[in-house]
Amino acid sequence: MSKIFVGHHKEWGIARTGTSKENVAYQIGCDTVDDLTFTEIEKTDYLLRDVPEEFKSRLSYMAYEDGHAYGQDEIESKLSDLVSDLLPCIKAFEKRLTTT
Repeated sequence: MSKIFVGHHKEWGIARTGTSKENVAYQIGCDTVDDLTFTEIEKTDYLLRDVPEEFKSRLSYMAYEDGHAYGQDEIESKLSDLVSDLLPCIKAFEKRLTTT
């Protein structure tokens, strides 16, 4: 499984995500990874972070079915596409449920 690194600068309070600790440090603009604290997250969990629990397994399954023949990177790409396409609709539906 792919990993995502979430880095927080200890003094500046800036947070960024990336595929490596060095990538995060570069995005923030600090010289070393020693200035940062990191959290390591599975990429699929990171992609599904804003999705309601009821949809996570179905979206994961759909991505797996479409992409597993081509490897983990393709599954994650499919999942990213599904989340970006469906999350606005899911959030609008959630809002409608809570305001009715």
